Amino acid sequence: MPKFWSQIFGGVLTLYGIAGFFLSSSELFQLNPTHNIVHLVSGLLFLGAGRKESWNQLAMKVLGIFYGLLAIMGLFSDQLFSLLDITLITEIVYFLIALGALYIGFAYEHTTKDEEKTEQSNV
Repeated sequence: MPKFWSQIFGGVLTLYGIAGFFLSSSELFQLNPTHNIVHLVSGLLFLGAGRKESWNQLAMKVLGIFYGLLAIMGLFSDQLFSLLDITLITEIVYFLIALGALYIGFAYEHTTKDEEKTEQSNV
């Protein structure tokens, strides 16, 4: 199950990062090359981490914290480090990514460890 969500997050962020280079900004989403690169890199990290369970757990936690920090910092400034334009909808999306990734990263951690123990005892 965590691999599935890693692929979903990764696919959506990667496509959004690529599309951002070809689409213009709107009132809802402010797009710039830095923003697109952040989405593209984090999407590829989600996709790559989805290949191995232990990497997936770590990636979910790290990227969840990263997107959570971006969302929190966006509450205090519309421009992060003069690189990323943050709108209200962007903050909401980042909070949702953070909550989903952190939930999956921590909630499924015990499930996968229990499954590994069961597999080892069956061998």
